[in-house]
Amino acid sequence: MVRRTWALLAVLGVSTWAGTAHAGVDIRLAGTRGDGEGILFRCDPAPCQPDNAGFRSLMTELAYVVAPRIAGPAETLGHSGFELGLGWAGSFVSNEDWWRLTERGQDEQAPTQFFNTLRLDLQKGLPLSLQVGAHVQWVLDSQMVAPGIELRWAFQEGYAHIPDFSLRAAVNTLLGTRDFDLTTFSADFVVSKGFTVGRAVRLAPYLGWSILLIDARSEVIDPTPTTFVASESGLRPDVENDFVFADVDFGDDLNQRVALGLRATFSVVAVGVQGDLQLFSDGEALGPVGTVSTQLALSY
Repeated sequence: MVRRTWALLAVLGVSTWAGTAHAGVDIRLAGTRGDGEGILFRCDPAPCQPDNAGFRSLMTELAYVVAPRIAGPAETLGHSGFELGLGWAGSFVSNEDWWRLTERGQDEQAPTQFFNTLRLDLQKGLPLSLQVGAHVQWVLDSQMVAPGIELRWAFQEGYAHIPDFSLRAAVNTLLGTRDFDLTTFSADFVVSKGFTVGRAVRLAPYLGWSILLIDARSEVIDPTPTTFVASESGLRPDVENDFVFADVDFGDDLNQRVALGLRATFSVVAVGVQGDLQLFSDGEALGPVGTVSTQLALSY
């Protein structure tokens, strides 16, 4: 009976995985519209030409979804502190055509406008108000995983009537993508002030501002995988139509975001909620990407 139960669970798990893999949010840069026209390329006139501006916009919005999050106030854990945290985030993106490049978007011929991510955090306090951390973030319903590391320095913390201030540098790389590579680097400034309520709960509201730098590289894209041309040795793929999107380099754009959050600590258990907004995008004060996230952590 036990073996049958495990076998049934295994079959259900494989079936679920197969379903999500078919209609997930993995991104395919050679995706097309319902009429067969490319979303990020044009093949009329030949040869096919990439939409480099669209690729840059897509990578920028995706970077805001998967970039390292501030996820806490400015204060550090102390030189002997250790924290393990699990978080969820939901991110809204624009309704532009490039979000039809997900597998779900191709199936439904509609932009995918919401992404769920899960994040596992490890943080370790160090002397001199330093703190190091490692994290891994998974975009649900996809094969995309983003591991990263960070270093925080609280240059002002622990005074009764003065807010805490910290600086943080963090980097992560998106893995599990077939058509591109994406790396994000963020530099954050955080201000917070913790206080105790009823001798049992410590609350710490915080405000953060980040600079986000993006590095994105495209693989060779075959926009016409089913098209072959005649050659002396027979039929061959029409490689003349293959292309690579222009690189997005760290120094190209200075992307920014703001975060507002609250962390409540009950003994060794901490609960946090945070909102992030993209800033100064395409001449607008607020960009299209916004995120709400929560975190549950154990601090020692």
